[in-house]
Amino acid sequence: MAKTLYHYSPKDYESGQLITQETDHYGRLTGPQRAAEDWRSRSIGTARLSFNAALPREGRIARQSRRCFLARQGVASLRELREWCYPSQERRHWHQTNIYRALRKLGAKRIGWGMYAL
Repeated sequence: MAKTLYHYSPKDYESGQLITQETDHYGRLTGPQRAAEDWRSRSIGTARLSFNAALPREGRIARQSRRCFLARQGVASLRELREWCYPSQERRHWHQTNIYRALRKLGAKRIGWGMYAL
């Protein structure tokens, strides 16, 4: 069920020449008009539809903590986690708080003094 759209292009408005474009039943261009469209705009549109901002996302600290656990066979100390999460940064008091929050997200359990396991 194709529709044909008639409209004036900006440069041909003065001349009164109509342009025809055929669309499918979803309203998308078909034929050579679709091929002339920029492929990136279609790709960006698809990506926007597939992303749901309401879903929870994994943060940088949680991701780095998970990577540390993978590298250490599932057991890591807080010192090792801090080195993975904040490489080449001097210790700040809020680093531990952020790491604890990430460990809670990952579901890590404390198994000893400063030791955690996934």
